[in-house]
Formats: sequence, structure tokens, C-alpha cells
Amino acid sequence: MNVGEVTEALGDWIRTAYNHSKSPPKQILPNRPGTLRDWKRSPPPLSPNDLRIEVYPTDPYTAPAYEQRIHRTCATLSFQDIASGELPTSHFPLGSMGSVNDESVLPNTLPDGESNQTEDEVDLPTEEHENIEPMNDSDNPHLEMAICSFALHLIETPSQLYGLLTELSQKTRWLVVIAPHKKPEIKSSWGWLQWNLATWESTEMGSRDPGSEILQERVHLRVYRSLNF
Repeated sequence: MNVGEVTEALGDWIRTAYNHSKSPPKQILPNRPGTLRDWKRSPPPLSPNDLRIEVYPTDPYTAPAYEQRIHRTCATLSFQDIASGELPTSHFPLGSMGSVNDESVLPNTLPDGESNQTEDEVDLPTEEHENIEPMNDSDNPHLEMAICSFALHLIETPSQLYGLLTELSQKTRWLVVIAPHKKPEIKSSWGWLQWNLATWESTEMGSRDPGSEILQERVHLRVYRSLNF
């Protein structure tokens, strides 16, 4: 996947949801829990007051490319840094509290990844978005969701994977893994339950039941829920 593609997808999703709050879409697919097409429905109507997404990006190798494409600060923490307890602190909002048409939701980008805004027009993060610690108390996760795109399968040893995932299970409620295949194998003893997106309940680790993953163009997406929250 291209650098910043997940951020752009989230930006498109929430922008569409905001637009639906102004002009609700026609219901094309029936609302039948348990069907494989549930996640293909359009986003529900949401106002900026309903949902605000804060993104804490990090990549030790492609941070400069991310910043060039998304025009936002990207941390350079490695898996080892996160396994040691660190989390990115620089963040920015995808959900704007302003107008639905507020372009600060995400800068418009051209197909080649270049912004169609001038350097002066790009809404760069202000100091108030820098060095702010994520939510931290005993009853809530630091972050609601961690999305690991085309990276988790690159961890070389089970011990490294264990260290990372056990630490993450104490920091975030949801883990989304996007990978070119079914690896890595995640064990429940590492602090996670695999989540079925069709039935919206936990399922056996490694399950092949419908809804246990989304497969599109050989890209696998699986969701896990922390046992700690």
C-alpha cells in the first residue's frame, strides 16, 4: 500500500459521513447483522460533533514520504520503541469541529500524491497538536485503535511480536492488521481476541468463518480486540 493510504481512507470515510449528515444517502443494502456486505454500506450520517478522529502516525522508514503526501507530522517510532512503552505524541484531527466542507479534514491530494494546495494554504498542525499525551487512565486505553498496515508481518521473531502485541494490548482497545497474506499468527495469550466483523463478536483465533477478515485484491484485513478493555 502507498504511504499515507490509510490516513487518506479514514479522511474519505469521515468526510463522507459528514456529508451524509447534511444529505442522508438512500439505504441501498438492508441492515441485516451478520451479512458479509455489512461493511460495504456507506458511512452512517455523522456530524462533526458526533465523531472526531485524531491520528497519531508513526513509521521509522517512510515518515518523510508520509509528511510530503499528507502534510502532517509523522513520528519515527519503531516496533521496538512501541514494545518498550513509547507512543507517538504528535497528532492531528481528521474530524473537524467546523463546517462539513472544511478542507482541514484532510488536504486534497492529486493522484500522484502531490497536494493541490499551495504551501501557504496547507493546514499544517499547530503547536497545540504537538507533544500532547494520549488519554491515559486506568479504565481507558491510551488510544482507541491502532492500525498496522503492511508492516506487522515483517517482524522476524515470535518473541518480538509477543513483546509488541502484549504492550499494545495495554494501550489500545482495537488492533487492525492489514497485510498481503494471513500472517502473522496472533495468539490470544498475547492479549487479543480476533473479532468477526459480520457478527460483531469475538471468534476463534485464525478463524476462517465468514466475517473473520476482509479480503480484497489479495489484501487481508483482520480486527482484534484487547482483552484488557
